[in-house]
Amino acid sequence: MERPVRAGGFTTVATIAAVAVGIGLRTWAGSSLWLDEAISVDIAQLPLTDLPEALRHDGHPPLYYVLLHGWTQLFGTGDVAVRALSGVISLATLPVVWCLGRRLGGRTTAAVVLVLMATSPFAIRYASEARMYALATLLAATCHLAVLRAEERPTSGRLAVVAGLAPALLLTHYWGAWFVASLLAVLLVAARRRPAARRARLATAAALVVGSLPALAWLPVALHQADHTGTPWARSVEPFDAVFDTLLDLGGGKWLGGRLAALVLVVTLGLALAARPVARWRVELDLRTVPGARREAALAATTLVLGVGAAVATASAFQPRYAAVVVPTTLLVVAVGVGRVPDRRLRAASVVLLVVLGVAGAVRAAETPRTQGDQVAVALDAGVALGDVVAYCPDQLRPSVERVRREPTGTSLTFPSGSPPGRIDWVDYTERIAASSTDEFVDDVLARAGSDGAVWLVFAEGYRGFDGACEEIRTALGRARGTGTEVVEVDESAYEKHLLERFDPG
Repeated sequence: MERPVRAGGFTTVATIAAVAVGIGLRTWAGSSLWLDEAISVDIAQLPLTDLPEALRHDGHPPLYYVLLHGWTQLFGTGDVAVRALSGVISLATLPVVWCLGRRLGGRTTAAVVLVLMATSPFAIRYASEARMYALATLLAATCHLAVLRAEERPTSGRLAVVAGLAPALLLTHYWGAWFVASLLAVLLVAARRRPAARRARLATAAALVVGSLPALAWLPVALHQADHTGTPWARSVEPFDAVFDTLLDLGGGKWLGGRLAALVLVVTLGLALAARPVARWRVELDLRTVPGARREAALAATTLVLGVGAAVATASAFQPRYAAVVVPTTLLVVAVGVGRVPDRRLRAASVVLLVVLGVAGAVRAAETPRTQGDQVAVALDAGVALGDVVAYCPDQLRPSVERVRREPTGTSLTFPSGSPPGRIDWVDYTERIAASSTDEFVDDVLARAGSDGAVWLVFAEGYRGFDGACEEIRTALGRARGTGTEVVEVDESAYEKHLLERFDPG
């Protein structure tokens, strides 16, 4: 007679299976590198001494690029190779969130937050992208854990870890500053409220402050970026939209499953803050909040308020990926909220629902082309001849194409001019567009092509700051050469869309 399998055994198997699926999804990306990734790889291939100057024209801190530089020296610059760095970093985050969950609510909370992080469509997306967001997530989670350990026993070793992680976070993404500031605020408030632990918390706060000081060496570059680069490619942020879009991205995006997952996340966040189970199907709500996840909720909320507030004050843009630093903390609160669901089967169902929707959202994102640059590159390699001219408008379409091209024959020109082939010079970008003449650009393209060369236009409409300039260039080429032939059509499902048109000699 077979022995029955215990419920605990099923839970363990289900947890392992969910984590395994999440690990597998971190290796899946359905297209070549899009603009931001191509720029990352191009900058990372520079000598380390050239990184500060290159990043003055880009807009980010240097740590990820330094790591990617070393990684590519070992593993090369292929798409799989460069994305694998983020995948490895994302996997390293899983044991860290397990430890955070264990400290916050024991093994059950640890298992839930581990599964949620493993199958998070947000975490999976940036685990398969050659950008710094997976690193920001890991460092935020590790810094949070290091602070908790230092508060518990502020030995010199533990304080040194806190002091080392603070500048690493600051030099990975500028939202790291809001997370460090929020950690500091939470520590100081806790020190004031609980005198018994005041000395340990003040020592930990001091480690955060002192550890952050080396990052000041980067301040001149950061100030230059703030004055001259900014986010010219996007509109300024609306606070409600920022929070709403972040929740949708955590849920898996703006589709039915992503919206449902976001709703479940909101409900569990509310339960974590205000609910006490009192019976199998009843909870008691306390609007003053209940112990359990107050600190983690305050840390995530304060970081968002500071980051979004700064974006609003400076009329800058916001993208949900900037909130990568609060993903572990937010999922910790969600895990606590799941534990507040009084019925065991309903608790399990809520986790299963989030896992299923997360995996579905991750698969959906993986199947969505990130760029059409690879399609355009193949078409250009097959068709461009000596004497032809390839014109890009906007110039932001060029890096993802030029990275893939095997035979870059012909002359390449971009509107506006001035950016290196593999990246974009964001310094005073909007002003440079306004100062560029579409007529002069078209005249230059036609003169270089001459009477025998074809003109290949890589085009997209709707880019902020161009105000119809690319459409004017396309129209002017049509007047000079006749109607163009569409070689690559726009794929509306792609994140970064390209249209390739060929204007024959005439």
